Amino acid sequence: MKVKKVIVLLIVVMFTFNSSINKGGVYANNLYSEEYISKQEMQFMNNDYLGSGENDYKYKSGTIPVLISAPHTVKQWRDNQYKGADVYTGALVKALQKSTGAHIIYKTSSNGDENYTNKETAYRKKIKSIVRNNDIKVIIDLHGMLSYKKSDIDIGTGNSSNINLLGQNYILSLIKSSLSSTNYSVNKYFKGGGPNTISTYCSKNLGVPTVQFEINGKYRSTDSKKFTYMVNTLTKAINNLSKRAYIPEGKVVNVKKYISLRSSKSSANNKNVIRKINAGSSVTILDNINDVRKDNKWIRVKYNNKIGYVKSNYISLYKVGKIVNVNSSIRLRKNTNANSSTVSRIPKGAYVNILKSGKIYKVKYNNRTGYINEKYIK
Repeated sequence: MKVKKVIVLLIVVMFTFNSSINKGGVYANNLYSEEYISKQEMQFMNNDYLGSGENDYKYKSGTIPVLISAPHTVKQWRDNQYKGADVYTGALVKALQKSTGAHIIYKTSSNGDENYTNKETAYRKKIKSIVRNNDIKVIIDLHGMLSYKKSDIDIGTGNSSNINLLGQNYILSLIKSSLSSTNYSVNKYFKGGGPNTISTYCSKNLGVPTVQFEINGKYRSTDSKKFTYMVNTLTKAINNLSKRAYIPEGKVVNVKKYISLRSSKSSANNKNVIRKINAGSSVTILDNINDVRKDNKWIRVKYNNKIGYVKSNYISLYKVGKIVNVNSSIRLRKNTNANSSTVSRIPKGAYVNILKSGKIYKVKYNNRTGYINEKYIK
């Protein structure tokens, strides 16, 4: 009798589990049902993937310094004809927002082609606003490639020199480590380095390292297992970037008053001066940090959302520390008092700029400054 009861109980559990999966949604085993996937894609499928036409894009705010762009969720107008949508990239980006907390933006109307223009479109203006208001560290531009391609994911970094990573090549290393068990390639099918791509726009004009992810068509459908596999794979990579990515910063030194931020690598005259940067100010490094240590070399930096060039001998890199010895996160305190208010929470493994060391460290994380006990920094 006991055996029969156990069998009956197992049947009931299996029936309940399968029923819940078929009703749609995400459950404990992180399996996305066909109904859930279809529901997320529905707004793009309507009107034969032409979009509603009411709004150009949709933005959903996030909680981590990563932005995911999906510009081909609907058909786009290119060379006087419609270009097919990257189907289910819309469902993917919405699922990723829930699984990672990333900021997301995606197209909702077939207005031009965001990856094939040199115009400052409404979509691009919104990305610029998101970057400025949320201290975005990395941008991922999400696309789809055909099913016959031999890679599950093709990572585009601009070219073989990873031009769109702005010298922060460790970002590619972080992505590779997350995808180590995945059939991925780098710059094999789509580099994302053309002059009119989102990736180039974001890296060149906004000063944010950007990668293009091309997702194989076999993972962009209502196939529950394949869709779930891709969401979980990308979630791992995005979480790794969120916790470990940092953009190096430095302080202006060796001058009494200021240095000039220039639009080109020349100090022959003042025609290329964008603005002045006061001594002691912080700048974001948009070049290989090894170049900062080379005297009299021009390096690309960002200051108050302006991008330009300065001589490396005027920049002193901040030291970088890693958060350790915590279960999940640590409080960034307003002052050195251990009971002072919390400025932000920093996840375990995240990197911070060290402004001052000692028993209590003064650090900067995600554009916020505060204090942490020395035992939590390595």
